[in-house]
Amino acid sequence: MDAGQEIENGIACLRSGRVNGAAVIFRNVLAADSDNIEALVLLGSTEQVIGNHNEAIKLLEKAMSAGGVAPVFRPCRPGIRPVRSWPVCCSGSVHG
Repeated sequence: MDAGQEIENGIACLRSGRVNGAAVIFRNVLAADSDNIEALVLLGSTEQVIGNHNEAIKLLEKAMSAGGVAPVFRPCRPGIRPVRSWPVCCSGSVHG
């Protein structure tokens, strides 16, 4: 399965409330491609939701240093749908 499909599976896990399962999937994507920006952002945000804030910061900083966060990650505001079917916003809430 390609990284894009794995990421979609991880997002589906987030939407169904399986946050730890999503984290495993995003880690698997990063094991194959440690510079996958989307997986870095998703795992970083997932780690933040889980409460692993230091790990979240490291992952998100790595994604930002690669210069690719802006199209994928934006803080959510009430009433605004997340970018690119993004299921987790910075406040830690999970969108369905």
